[in-house]
Amino acid sequence: MLKISPQQMEYFRILSRKDFESRVATHLRKHLTEECTGFDDASLHEWVSKAIARAEQLQIRKERNVVAYMDIMMWLENNEERHRKAPLVQEILNDSLIDFEDDRIEIVLGYVLDETPWQPYRTDANDRSFQSSSSLL
Repeated sequence: MLKISPQQMEYFRILSRKDFESRVATHLRKHLTEECTGFDDASLHEWVSKAIARAEQLQIRKERNVVAYMDIMMWLENNEERHRKAPLVQEILNDSLIDFEDDRIEIVLGYVLDETPWQPYRTDANDRSFQSSSSLL
């Protein structure tokens, strides 16, 4: 029987993370070309690595949600007019009443892409209903 040591698992985790970072950097350059113009390869990889760490702190773990989070952050951070939405995006992402990362990402995408005002409505602290734009995922 094949047994993988903890050191090998850590090595594979690091390789997987580096591969993911490279794929995301390629994705960002392809799909957010204008927003990436101020980054050389090293600085873009550093930005991606830090964005992954921020996503982990927000309990965003699914690869597709991490990529969506980075798309949103890159799109907001590198445009002065759009940047005004960043504080509200962070508020939504940090909202403890939105349990699932898929829901938080969907609400943020609706807010950012549709230009829909974020209007949470709650009858009490246990009400987890939110008014958001149409589903994008």
